[in-house]
Amino acid sequence: METMQKVRESGLTPEQAIRELLTAPTAKRTAMLAALESARTNRPATLLLTPTEAARELRLSRQTIWRLSRQGVLKPVLIGSSTRYRRTEIEQLATQGLAKITGGVP
Repeated sequence: METMQKVRESGLTPEQAIRELLTAPTAKRTAMLAALESARTNRPATLLLTPTEAARELRLSRQTIWRLSRQGVLKPVLIGSSTRYRRTEIEQLATQGLAKITGGVP
């Protein structure tokens, strides 16, 4: 994390940071890669996704997301006039598939 902060504070462009990473000695490169991985995996997960984000996560069209909502497979969260989907439900659909969620009913 310290390395990521140094990169941010240094004002390097992404291209310059990559070039520095590629030309750094092995020990420094290992530390930089570990910091990048930590920053990538430690970001807070969004609890709710827009229909577009849900479609992107599942690699489906938005129309399919709406259809799954109408069929009751996905249960939208309505906030005012905005529709959102729970990340946990999207992840469950992605990992277990439609058959397990619907009990094998198409």
